[in-house]
Amino acid sequence: KAAADQRASAQREAAAKKKADLEKKAADKRKAEADRKAAADQRASAQREAAAKKQSLTTGVPKISRSEQKKANKNELLTVSVYLNTRVIAGVVILGVVTSTALFGIITFIIK
Repeated sequence: KAAADQRASAQREAAAKKKADLEKKAADKRKAEADRKAAADQRASAQREAAAKKQSLTTGVPKISRSEQKKANKNELLTVSVYLNTRVIAGVVILGVVTSTALFGIITFIIK
């Protein structure tokens, strides 16, 4: 019975040691993963800062859109837009031609 108890306690100790080793490996793996992620984040942050610095050095002045440039350089007091309705103009011209033809015909008839 004593030998069986010793064997069982040895097995429990071996199982506990194995479990502790597995937990230590898992913790080491999590730590290595966190270190890699932190290093990648740091590199990405450094690249973003370098890109922002490079952009600010190359441009010097923030870019302004074309419409904003026109608005800034605008020196006119008022702008008027005129839209022509082609159908109305054509109708007025045709009415004028018909009226002038009719008047010309009436005047010619009266003179004779």
